[in-house]
Amino acid sequence: MQQGQVKVIGNYSYNLKHCLGEGAYGKVYQGLDTTTNLKVAIKKLDLRNFERDNYLKQSIIQEIEILKKFNHKNIVKFIDLISTQRSLYIITEFCKDGDLREIMSRKKYNEQDAWKIMKQIIQGFRELVSNAIIHRDLKPANILSHEGVFKIADFGFAKYVDNFTNQLLRSCVGSPLYMAPQILARKPYSTKCDIWSLGVIFYEMVFTDVPWKGRDERDLLKNILSVPVSIKKGFLTSKSEEFLRKTLTIEENDRISWEKVFEMFEVVNLPSDQRIQTSPNLNIRANNHQNSSNNEKERKKSIFQGPSQPPVQQTSAPVSPISIQPQTPSIKSLRNEIIFRNFVLTTELFPRYTSNKNSIVEKVMICLSKTNMAMQNALYTLANQIMVPAIKKDHDQYVQFHSDLIETLQRNGQLQHCDRELDINSKDQNCTDTECDKLNITLTTLIKQLCQEMLEEHKRAPSRPIMLLLDNLVDIIIIHKKVQRCVEIDYDQLNAEKAEEEDPRKIMDAVIEKLRQA
Repeated sequence: MQQGQVKVIGNYSYNLKHCLGEGAYGKVYQGLDTTTNLKVAIKKLDLRNFERDNYLKQSIIQEIEILKKFNHKNIVKFIDLISTQRSLYIITEFCKDGDLREIMSRKKYNEQDAWKIMKQIIQGFRELVSNAIIHRDLKPANILSHEGVFKIADFGFAKYVDNFTNQLLRSCVGSPLYMAPQILARKPYSTKCDIWSLGVIFYEMVFTDVPWKGRDERDLLKNILSVPVSIKKGFLTSKSEEFLRKTLTIEENDRISWEKVFEMFEVVNLPSDQRIQTSPNLNIRANNHQNSSNNEKERKKSIFQGPSQPPVQQTSAPVSPISIQPQTPSIKSLRNEIIFRNFVLTTELFPRYTSNKNSIVEKVMICLSKTNMAMQNALYTLANQIMVPAIKKDHDQYVQFHSDLIETLQRNGQLQHCDRELDINSKDQNCTDTECDKLNITLTTLIKQLCQEMLEEHKRAPSRPIMLLLDNLVDIIIIHKKVQRCVEIDYDQLNAEKAEEEDPRKIMDAVIEKLRQA
């Protein structure tokens, strides 16, 4: 190494010449752990990119701290996280064979090898799903290989770093060619978006091309919705064809579940004489798949359900059937309700109406924002020690949004009028249980009034986006009442029903009926 090119950060060093890749916000270098003399990968992020969003920086740090707890051979291991005044360094294990995108550029896989690789990726996803982790940016470039073992990489933090936005639940994240149609269409989506990405990757491995292309995201979505997936007859075994058709199902409600995906692949050991070639002239023996967590479970969660708790320590045990073990109902129901309310607030009301100076809308937003923070505070008294970091992360997001909302309303000259009408101080982020209950009652009245006015305004020519907004607003009332009665809400089913209905008049009729019940 030439003098002046070596950088030292903590117990790690790297040479500026050894750049493995470059993204929008930083570079990845091959480095060295000076305490063990082992190679590592060092991702360097320039903190100047995050100066205008300190919350984003803290979210990245917290998410990675959780992901560092994973210890699974099919997930790239997080080793360390170092923050300096100018940069953030993410240290992970080094994968010498590169990523699947590079490997596919120099090697064509047959169906058998593609299945073996997918089986390893599925093993990694068993661990992610059991800990309620959603990847959202799965693509060949994010699947690394080290001595024949394939590993999922760039999950968790990638959704924040590579998609700079405060509206996390609204984000169109991922790489377009591998995005589920729900993400392309800017619709709510669940963890099944990763299942779609697996199907696209498997298709590309066996056919050397992706199933759909387009000039842009809109054109790509149009092709997905109008052109059925093409699978050459007789080219694949029935098992592979079934996997492709079930993963590349457009409607999430009909797409194969994680539990069924795991059943299809029956995660078993590869015979010791089977090898996966990762470079033109090099055969590398695949590691046996002997360790898996006996704590694995599938949480069928909608996008409204965030990460719930950090991973448990992996133990060496045979793979056991997946069982659905929900969190404590009171915590789960309350947290999911708050996330749903925040989704409607931040993705429907705030972007659409802050400049319209509709006092009812502004008062609805203030009530929602203040009650969201108050309800989130109540979770602290219910949550165990493991849940606290995730709840704190949610709370910080709600506080940041409330500050942005108040600033916007004040700038537009609406805040003082709303405060006077509501008889509150919106700038005060604290709210007692009694005040929260009163605000929720006021919120119910305001939502009903807003919906009735907008139904009257749009009854002659209802539009689907407006009717879906009203449907979500009424659902806020209905869900709150059910949660108070300890009734569990199936958000996946709720989202599927909303996505399936295309006729705005039918949605309008549903809103009118719900208003009667509310």
